Amino acid sequence: MPRTSADGKAVVPPPEALDPPPPPAQLPEREAQEWRAVVARMGPAWFGRETHAFLATFCCVRVQLDNVSAALAEFGPGLPEQGERWRRFQELTRMRGQLSSQLTSLGRALRLTPQAR
Repeated sequence: MPRTSADGKAVVPPPEALDPPPPPAQLPEREAQEWRAVVARMGPAWFGRETHAFLATFCCVRVQLDNVSAALAEFGPGLPEQGERWRRFQELTRMRGQLSSQLTSLGRALRLTPQAR
């Protein structure tokens, strides 16, 4: 973690930086809940206005990943047999990989991961 000088510590953020940014009105409730949770964890000053589109996308991808993981969990242990269930399993596995990659990329762009800080 970078060091902060005494002068840097004395800087007071503008008042609007102290209010958590509200989730965009178009976000569904689950995505809005994720938005609020991320902002609460990182602090309101972490997300400037220029990052809001990335954060909204991060929240949407996070909820989609949860949905895909829940659908995969319904298959239970082991691999399904050939046929429609197998094709669906493959599709969901592919989607989970893509969503995981997107979430990782967005998390780094937003500096949410320890490696990105």
